[in-house]
Amino acid sequence: MPEETWRVLAPRLADYGITRVADVTGLDYFGIPVYVAVRPAATTLTTSQGKGMTPLLAKLSAVMEGIEVAVAETYEPANSVTASAAELELPYQVTDLSLARPSIVTPYSAVTWCQAETALGGTPSWLPVDLVALDGRAGLGWAPKSFVSSSNGLAGGNTRAEAQVHALLELIERHCVAELPRLDVTQRRYVDPDTVDDTLCASLIDRFRAAGCWVEIVELTRFTGIPVFAVYLWEPGMPDLYGGSGCHRMPGLALSRALTEAAQSRLSVISGTRDDIELGAYRDRRRHETAPRTPATCARTWQDVTSGSRPERHVSFEEEFSSLARSVTALTDRPVLSVDLTPAGEDFAVCRVAAPGLDFEARHKFQRPDALRTDAEARG
Repeated sequence: MPEETWRVLAPRLADYGITRVADVTGLDYFGIPVYVAVRPAATTLTTSQGKGMTPLLAKLSAVMEGIEVAVAETYEPANSVTASAAELELPYQVTDLSLARPSIVTPYSAVTWCQAETALGGTPSWLPVDLVALDGRAGLGWAPKSFVSSSNGLAGGNTRAEAQVHALLELIERHCVAELPRLDVTQRRYVDPDTVDDTLCASLIDRFRAAGCWVEIVELTRFTGIPVFAVYLWEPGMPDLYGGSGCHRMPGLALSRALTEAAQSRLSVISGTRDDIELGAYRDRRRHETAPRTPATCARTWQDVTSGSRPERHVSFEEEFSSLARSVTALTDRPVLSVDLTPAGEDFAVCRVAAPGLDFEARHKFQRPDALRTDAEARG
C-alpha cells in the first residue's frame, strides 16, 4: 500500500540528503500530480521528479527516485576486482554495454568490476563499477569516460524483486524509445487517441484536450506482450513538443505512464528545477507555431493495438522478473544481470539491472523530426 511505503520512507529522507519535497502540480493546467524531491548535496542531479495519479503516488515516485540516485552515488562494492573483460571470461561482451561516445573500452582494457548475478539462474558474474554507480564529481586528473553514466536500469521497490522488475521494464522501454530518432514520422506506428477506451488513459487524454492540447500516441512495442508507448504533447501556450514514454505488461498502465511522463516533462521545464535542462528550453527555440499533424494513414485503433495483450492475472515479482529476462535474452542472446545496492538494514530495496545488447540513447531523446522545422522551412 502507498501509505505503508510512505510510512517507511518518510523518516529516512534526511539520511539520503532529501531536504524537501515540493508539489509543483499547480504550475501547469492539467492537474496531474507531479512532485520534486530536492537533494542539495547531490553529486549528480539535485532534484528528482515523480508523477502519479494521486499526490501520494507522485510524492513517493519523486522520493524513491531521489533515494535510488543517492544510493548509487555512494555505492562502494564489498568485493571488487580490476581486470580486463577477457580475463574474467564474461557471459557477454563488454562492448555490448552502454559505452560512452567515444569510449576507449575494449575486451583488454583494465576495468574495475563489482559482483553481479544473472537473472536466470543466479549465476555469479561481474559488471563495471562505473556502469553501476553514479558519481558526477570531477577528479583531480583527466580521464575519458568509459561507460554511460545514467540512472537507466536503476530502480527501487518494497522488495528486491519489485525493484528488479521496475529496472528491467525501464531498460526495455529505453531500448524501444532509442528507435525514435531513426524513424521519420511517416514510418511510425500510431494509436488514434479517440479510440482509447481504457478508463484511466481516456481521462488523462480528456484532461489534455480540455487544456487545448494536441496529443499523439506512438506504439513502440518490440517485445511480444510487453507494450511500450511514447506520447507527444503540444499546446499554443507552450508551442514546443514534450514527450513521455511508458512500458508495462498491461497496455493501459504502459500508456498511462507515457501520458503522465509527458505532463511531467512540461512541468520540469516550467518549474526549472532540473540541473540538466538545456538553455534551449527557454530561448532560441525553433518552435512549431501550429499543432503538428499525425499521418492519418498510419493510425490504428487502441483495440487493434491491444488485442493480443496478456489477460490480467496475478504473478509474483520474482516470476515477472524471470519472464521479462527470458524475453530480453531471447532477443539479445545475452544474460540480464543484477546488482543489489540496498543499504544494510533498510526496509526497501534498490538495485541496478543491466541488459547487454539493448540500445540506450544517453539523452533519452523524443525526436520528432517533422516538428523541429522552423516556420520558414515549413512554409518553404
